[in-house]
Amino acid sequence: MMLQMIGVIYSSLDIAATNIAEALVSIREFEKVDGEKFEYAAEGVNLYRIESQATHYNKADELGLDLVIFLSMHRSAAGISAFTVHPTGNFDSNADLGGSPKALSVAAPSEMHMALRGISRLDLAGIEKSYEATHHGPLLKTPSFFLEIGGNSAAIESKPLAAAMARCLSETIGRLEDCNPEYRKVALGLGCMHYPRKFTSLAIENGYAFSHMITKYKLFDEAGHDNLDMLKNAIEKTNKEVDCAVIEWKGLKAEQRERLIKALNEEGVDYERI
Repeated sequence: MMLQMIGVIYSSLDIAATNIAEALVSIREFEKVDGEKFEYAAEGVNLYRIESQATHYNKADELGLDLVIFLSMHRSAAGISAFTVHPTGNFDSNADLGGSPKALSVAAPSEMHMALRGISRLDLAGIEKSYEATHHGPLLKTPSFFLEIGGNSAAIESKPLAAAMARCLSETIGRLEDCNPEYRKVALGLGCMHYPRKFTSLAIENGYAFSHMITKYKLFDEAGHDNLDMLKNAIEKTNKEVDCAVIEWKGLKAEQRERLIKALNEEGVDYERI
């Protein structure tokens, strides 16, 4: 499907997002727009500055867009410098970082896959390039994803890294406008860690475009309770038909795998193991 209008949204409260946006304006042929609706416009792309945190910006559905790309800083407890891409929503009842409990936004797997492949081609030493699992808001009906840069303060504040991300984003927008898919199949990712490295490799090397990616801790908590009722929602909140689920096999116990496979069978979704 041809995208008619892409919106790139960044928060004035976010230094990494602001740096990426400023670099993007210098790369693409944006025109400054008078008015409050958006800040810059180019053919097929609007750039929006918001004054709130992006994770809580549920108003993006009101903008009449076909795709929303949020720019954001990324913080990591390990402090590893990284470029990441991920869909939004909350698979469990925790909605501390925006969105609503047990509610997923519409994921854009082919568009995320294109962005991830662009990130992977960047020649940047010491920068991890990865998907992240679905883990925060906002909650949107418009297909959307986050592009994040950071992991530590030096990376978050780095203008050269922001410029590299802006170049990647500009190239991704160009490929989206050409409407030339780069993926082989659309997949749910299940049972991973927060940084689903196996899914990232499968996407880059084998053309799997991941939709929502759910960590093993969100599927099953320590008490043995599950959120498998959300699988139907994950399937429905994908803007393309889901071809399969990919299960990170060794991350789950045998009994958990059995319950997960039973739930997938009930939804009519085939699975692959990795």
